[in-house]
Amino acid sequence: MNDLISSLSDLLKLTLQPLSEKNIRFRFSDGSVTDIKPGEEPVITVVINDERKFRDIIIPPDELSLTEGYIFNVFDFQGDYEHLIKVADRTRHADLSQFSRMKLFSAGTKVILSKTIDTAKGFFSTKKPGSVERDREAVASHYDISNDFFASWLDKRMVYSGTFATDEITDLDKAQEEKLNTICSDLDLRREMTLLDIGCGWGSFLIYAAENFGVHGTGVTLSKEQAEFASRRVAAAGLQNNITVKLSDYRDLSRDSAFDRISSIEMLHHVSKENIPGFFSICHYLLNPGGKLFLLTITGYPGKKIEPSAFGRKYFMPDYELVHPEVILNAANKAGFKLTVYDDVTSGYQYTSKKWIERLEQLYPAILDKCSEETYRIQKLGMIMMQLGFMNRDIGFYKMTFQKL
Repeated sequence: MNDLISSLSDLLKLTLQPLSEKNIRFRFSDGSVTDIKPGEEPVITVVINDERKFRDIIIPPDELSLTEGYIFNVFDFQGDYEHLIKVADRTRHADLSQFSRMKLFSAGTKVILSKTIDTAKGFFSTKKPGSVERDREAVASHYDISNDFFASWLDKRMVYSGTFATDEITDLDKAQEEKLNTICSDLDLRREMTLLDIGCGWGSFLIYAAENFGVHGTGVTLSKEQAEFASRRVAAAGLQNNITVKLSDYRDLSRDSAFDRISSIEMLHHVSKENIPGFFSICHYLLNPGGKLFLLTITGYPGKKIEPSAFGRKYFMPDYELVHPEVILNAANKAGFKLTVYDDVTSGYQYTSKKWIERLEQLYPAILDKCSEETYRIQKLGMIMMQLGFMNRDIGFYKMTFQKL
């Protein structure tokens, strides 16, 4: 064990022993191991591939450096990822004694620090935040990765949003179909109605609504890959006379358009807080008298402080912004909507993200034919952090239906 590995071993034991009630094993590149709780079976093993870079990301630890370490394969982990993320989060809030601080500093400075990770990757834009141009870039950076990549681990309809499951999901296809049916019920869809789906993804909801309820649908998305794929799916289903998919921002829709129903399924987190009132004003204008608007959205959880994820905004879901439900409800009310349905379905996303993680892990490494190693790690880590966020009720998942007054 060389000096660097020895120093890291001391540092990890000193820092994590008070924070972890279970054993975490660290395996170094020379084959040596360090157990946080010696004599106990580890619940997770962290494999360190580059000690020098690993040292850089943990002194001091922060969310972005730790997640970048995983993305760029400085380290990997096998086992109970939930426990690892919890312990990593505890290090940010740990109140070490003065003695421990001195020992930590001593152990950490046995080697000279030098940043060695290339962090120039990730989303970057010079466009104005909240503008159509920047939103288009942010959406493309996530959704235009590869249709085949998403199709490999989503359900057969490619529904990229949480279900309403209340327990562990055994059949993802069924859980997503039940959700789509619930949305149609909340909207009170009927034959020959016109439906606008804002942020239509790969056309999953539009196709379901047209096939099962006979609606005429229009979908808009800022993702070129999604728009083209959705159009092909519509044609394959023989619904080209019922559904139109546009590569467009909802703000660019013709004011001559009018719809009986509008849906926006997990799109609102792509709308900046300052643009939310405008979103509702546009929806109100586009709806026919008495029309209904359905929202399914990720939010900050009521009573919890919203802490934006640096990893999420740079790598996973660029420029996303969460607000508390009351911000949404107030904006809808001011725009002229009446709330008719309001349900907390947070547990559904907790179970959905867990199922997605399972499917991603089962497909590895074959899935690397459809994406890069870094893309796979970003997606998996994003799902893990979402699952824990929903489980801890740091973030919420709500469905809301409004009626135009």
